[in-house]
Amino acid sequence: MSQSTKNRSHSQIRQKHPGGTAIADREPLRVLLVEDDPNDELIVRQCLNRSKFFDCTITSANNMQSAKFCAKTSEFDVMLLDFWVKAEDSLSILADQAEQLFLAPAVVISSMDMTDVQARSLRAGALAYLHKNDLSASALDATLRTLLHTSSGQARLRHSIATTESARETMRGQTSGLANQVLDTLTAVSDLADTLSKFHEKGEVGISASTYTSLIRDNSERLMGLLQQHLSGADELARVKSLKYQTGCLIDCVEQAAMAMEPRCAGKHQEIDIVTSVDKLPATFDAAALQQALVNILANANKFGAIGAPIRVTVDPIGPKAKIAIIDQGIGMNEAQLHALQAQEVPGAPATGLSVARSIIELHGGSIDFESFPEWGTTVTLHLPLKRPTLN
Repeated sequence: MSQSTKNRSHSQIRQKHPGGTAIADREPLRVLLVEDDPNDELIVRQCLNRSKFFDCTITSANNMQSAKFCAKTSEFDVMLLDFWVKAEDSLSILADQAEQLFLAPAVVISSMDMTDVQARSLRAGALAYLHKNDLSASALDATLRTLLHTSSGQARLRHSIATTESARETMRGQTSGLANQVLDTLTAVSDLADTLSKFHEKGEVGISASTYTSLIRDNSERLMGLLQQHLSGADELARVKSLKYQTGCLIDCVEQAAMAMEPRCAGKHQEIDIVTSVDKLPATFDAAALQQALVNILANANKFGAIGAPIRVTVDPIGPKAKIAIIDQGIGMNEAQLHALQAQEVPGAPATGLSVARSIIELHGGSIDFESFPEWGTTVTLHLPLKRPTLN
């Protein structure tokens, strides 16, 4: 339910908060405050009103029924939840929304000293926990800033996953249904060709009919092979659906992909040169899937790269991300070809090596860019987060 604060307009009324910062200079923030103690509610409100970074619009709920109604009917950027609300567990509001794609991130605030309260809150889906004894305007400010930064990364990742999975499922359903129908039709044509051949052997049809039956059989087999290959491409995308993220070295993954491509590149006398500014680059990723993405891109560089020209791969950390560039010296692409490649994949279109690679990178929360010039070559650049945002 949350939206980026950049998309929200600032308040039209310029006021001052107790710290002296103009409200119009602060980011608008819509807060759902779930608290059944009037004194505690007042304290939290005062902390929010003294915020140096946020201009808060606060909606209060003192019981879970009204809290859940507000959460379902209005949009909030953050939820502040007292752990117990009239003897009811406030974490149920997160469980009720677990099936929704985008949630307002939640902070649990409690005065309970039980050791499992924080653990239970985080397991339920809250992104932060504050003890009421530690509550202050600065502490709440710091928590909200960190939480919204984390939530923004998670929202981008969730959107990427949802978009990719939706496109993949649509493509798989459409292509599988179409391919199966065509395969059935071609099987029938092939059977007809066999029947006509038997008639020819008995002298019941002419030589020209025999020639046609041979062509029917040959083309049926060729088309069935193409459709089977097309279905294999759809299956390759389907295998990307469940990724297993672990901590590993990105440079090692790149080197393994290069080793896998060495035999093919040797056929065109192409060497793969890996250049990196660091010895190790730890990150969280699915090693098998990422290696497949790299192999697909390297295969494209091998196919369109010039004979004898090396393929250059650079790996560098850029802030919280890794930048991996695969550079070939080949035929390149013109503007129209480059635009078509950079466009989003159309649901229902056949799966290609680059479309599979794009899906893998986006599922990792990253992006892929292309730069190319005719007769000069193509550069494919991957921007991959070193740490993948996850939900508790």
